[in-house]
Amino acid sequence: MPIELNITDQGFPNNVNGLKAWKMAFNSARWTHYAFATSVVLTPDGSKQLGSSGGGFAWQWKTAANYHADRYLNFLTDAMKRFDKSEVAS
Repeated sequence: MPIELNITDQGFPNNVNGLKAWKMAFNSARWTHYAFATSVVLTPDGSKQLGSSGGGFAWQWKTAANYHADRYLNFLTDAMKRFDKSEVAS
C-alpha cells in the first residue's frame, strides 16, 4: 500500500526500521531539510528496505529513477523481485 510521508510536518516514524538509513541521511546535512524527496519500497512490516529510487536531487536528473519512467518502473520491478525472494513473501 503506497503512503506519503511528509517528514517536514510528521518527522520519521520511530517504529519503521526500514527508513533508518534515510533518517540518517536526512539528519546528516542541514540543506536536506529544505529539499529531500525519494521513493522507498519497504517490507509490509516496515522493517526492511526493498528498494529506493535514489536521492532524486535536481542535479541527478540524467540518472535518477525519479525523472525517468522506464527507470522508475525498473526500480519498482526490482523491489518486487526482492520481496518475492524474501521470507516475508513465503
